[in-house]
Amino acid sequence: MALVTLLISRASAGTAHLTSTVAAASKAPALTCGAWRRVPEAAEGALVGVTAFAPDNAWIVGSQGSVPLIEHWNGKAWSIVPSPAPSEPALLKSISGSAPDDIWAVGSTTNTPNHTLVEHWDGKSWSIMSDAVGSGQLNGVVALARNDVWAVGTSNSQALIEHWDGKSWSVALQANLAGQGDSLLAVAASSAHDIWAVGTSLKVNYNFQGYGVNLNMSSMGSGVIVHWDGNSWKTVSGQGPSTQMVMLTGVSALAPDNVWVVGSAFQGSLLNGLRAKTLVEHWNGSQWSVVPSSDAPDAFASYLTGVAAVSPGNVWAVGGAFSGSHFSSLLEHWDGAHWNLIQAPNAADGRQHMLLGAAAVPNTKQIWAVGLHGTVLTNCG
Repeated sequence: MALVTLLISRASAGTAHLTSTVAAASKAPALTCGAWRRVPEAAEGALVGVTAFAPDNAWIVGSQGSVPLIEHWNGKAWSIVPSPAPSEPALLKSISGSAPDDIWAVGSTTNTPNHTLVEHWDGKSWSIMSDAVGSGQLNGVVALARNDVWAVGTSNSQALIEHWDGKSWSVALQANLAGQGDSLLAVAASSAHDIWAVGTSLKVNYNFQGYGVNLNMSSMGSGVIVHWDGNSWKTVSGQGPSTQMVMLTGVSALAPDNVWVVGSAFQGSLLNGLRAKTLVEHWNGSQWSVVPSSDAPDAFASYLTGVAAVSPGNVWAVGGAFSGSHFSSLLEHWDGAHWNLIQAPNAADGRQHMLLGAAAVPNTKQIWAVGLHGTVLTNCG
């Protein structure tokens, strides 16, 4: 099958390695609500996943060079938290916790063949945990309780879902759902009986070495959506456009009848180049529908990579816009009626600043967004 390599960032390879001590970033200035601003990070790297428990307790995962990276926010500054690293180059891609002392981070090694990576925080330190398969990639995780954690990804070119019951990981699903290279890329839940995982039937291999992403994709593919109702996982048909390729990369569940999915729809030919347009879908409790979203003006391609819902009338989607030679951060906001482009505070440093993940702070209107080259943005609503 023909393959195309989409280079989402062309940054040069990083060589820095994490030390065993905690490195604190400079104190962030006071937050002006209603406007996005950059927050100094503790280490420049590929920041991929983010989660938050409170305004003074948030976590970021990713990689710095070839080493997994974990940072913590204490309300004033981000700091590196020491974490174990496998012997191979590796990347953490997603993080979620049921409590401040029960947090899970998942990812994979970046060499081929990939090996899954699972780490756990017990309130004092991070440790590597064995999962059920060992081979493949884990791309998303959601922790609902100490004995109820779900991780999604891919193994042996099949969609993979694993479950933690408080004692061990087990395979809940490993199958071809829509094609011959299914990858689940994100997972979210409104409750233990309402969990959504999304991805693509494209053959996807993330590699953030050098703070970029090499995305290998087959020439045809569709979005994949699966749902857990408390008893079993079932494929649910989405309503994505009939384009050459569809990739669903982010999901946020407010309620059983209010779920958002974001991604990208690719158009064009492998020979002449693929253009990407933003894609947003919404679940109303009975069916999925495509909701019109915007693309960056004059961009060759616009991607949505993550979504964070605060309330029915306050949802944020993040991603990147590619001009043909450079990536910049992309922000979109749902106000209850429309998706609107919002100016992102891109740094004028000539670097690639694609956003890769977002999370809402519980019981507030604050959002965190993270991305390439240590990009950390926040907005308190």
